[in-house]
Amino acid sequence: MNERSFCCYATVRTHAATSTFGHACDLEASWSLYLAPEVVRKDKLTRGAPKDLGYRHAGGLVTVAAGFHERTENGALGDGTKASYDTGKTMIAPMIDACVEFLEDFVGRKES
Repeated sequence: MNERSFCCYATVRTHAATSTFGHACDLEASWSLYLAPEVVRKDKLTRGAPKDLGYRHAGGLVTVAAGFHERTENGALGDGTKASYDTGKTMIAPMIDACVEFLEDFVGRKES
């Protein structure tokens, strides 16, 4: 893991409203509220209903391959009701800046 990816992971941990995040969580919903608020159905955002996978630490410290029907009752992880435009902006704006910097460097290179 490089410095920037570690930094991004730390950012996710800092802004996540719950210890569980993933599909339809507060982070994904926040990113969508910032990038494309017109596609977010706020009335459908819900708190995840995770299932017990039957292994100690599964879904926390240990990632276990499992389909969504095995992981959650309602398809959501985390808590989408805690999503906010401000959280989305705080997280996405630096990512966009990093992409722009990369593309400027990439496009600016001359063939030797």
